[in-house]
Amino acid sequence: MIKDYEIKLGQGFDKIKFGMTKNEVNQILGEPDETEEFNYADGDHSISYFYKDLGCEITFESEHDYLLSYLAVHSEKFHIQNKIRIGMSKEEALSAVETMNLSKASKQDLSEEDLPEQELYSFDSENINFWFVDNILDEIEIGPFWKDEDTPIWP
Repeated sequence: MIKDYEIKLGQGFDKIKFGMTKNEVNQILGEPDETEEFNYADGDHSISYFYKDLGCEITFESEHDYLLSYLAVHSEKFHIQNKIRIGMSKEEALSAVETMNLSKASKQDLSEEDLPEQELYSFDSENINFWFVDNILDEIEIGPFWKDEDTPIWP
């Protein structure tokens, strides 16, 4: 049986929680299949761990002392309250959102030549993004809740 992972808004999934160190994540998930480093114009830096079999990307940001700051999942193993799951239609996902009491989403059309049907729905209060490609939920991105603009609330 394939393990299911519930995404807990503002928290993480399973034993993986926002605010963990890279070493703590490695102890739970093992070494990542791939890592990628990003340097930003403002001087900040991030490191992303890719776990291909699990279907997730875990990001540690310099502005948060390289603690786990961001998750992106793209596998059907992940769900939110058994209501929203990667692979479901946009109509099903947005209908489920209405039952969850989330904030109003902002919508962006991010279609490109190689991805002509790509949309992003962002729920700022919950720090969650839904990426739809061809009207299918392709990726869920989440981060911690925030006390104010500068202060994440670590679980």
